[in-house]
Amino acid sequence: MITHASVMACAAWNIPLCGMEPGRRYLHHPSFSFDASTMDLLYPLMVGGEIHILQEEVRRDLGAVYRYCLDNDIYGMTISTAMGMALLNQYDMPVHYMMLGGEKLLQVRRTEVRLINGYGPTEFTVCSSYHVVDQERDVDIPIGRPVPNSWSVICDADGQLLPQGFAGELALAGPQIAEGYWQLPEKTASVFVGCPCVVGDNKRTTTRMYRTGDLARYNDEGT
Repeated sequence: MITHASVMACAAWNIPLCGMEPGRRYLHHPSFSFDASTMDLLYPLMVGGEIHILQEEVRRDLGAVYRYCLDNDIYGMTISTAMGMALLNQYDMPVHYMMLGGEKLLQVRRTEVRLINGYGPTEFTVCSSYHVVDQERDVDIPIGRPVPNSWSVICDADGQLLPQGFAGELALAGPQIAEGYWQLPEKTASVFVGCPCVVGDNKRTTTRMYRTGDLARYNDEGT
């Protein structure tokens, strides 16, 4: 259950990160069932941008997607990692940015496109961390730092904070956290839990965390 407040919290950093402005054109490529599609449906319209929703036969054809971006002066897009890597490796994409997510991002052919590697579950309103790729130095591309006004913490089996460099379960806290699962109180209670390492006055956002079930660690650079 995603609230308007959590959607706005995500918009607050995503819009400036992607450089969304009035009059610019943005491609909507993901399936409507993919949570990341909301970034291309909602946020461009919030700033007066223009969204281009691809026809099904176009969105499945790499060459057709490339030509559509070229012919329609598309500024940027959110896209699944696999599809994005395929486009970048085959075409000189004529867009300013591509936000990729859904699986591990690998190195691609050198490009002038600003590549943003996003990670996050629907339970934290689509994206909880991101990394702007530096193709000169990134070998093993990380999922980055927590999005603004949020915490990405590494916990042990009891939900206690682990030191930097130790691998553990990734848990997320902040205003983007969902209310829980619709009509599934037991499942909600099992993963939306108290956050012992973040304390604040707003109990809904700062003392609750979502346990992702994913293993992660902070490296020496804090990503």
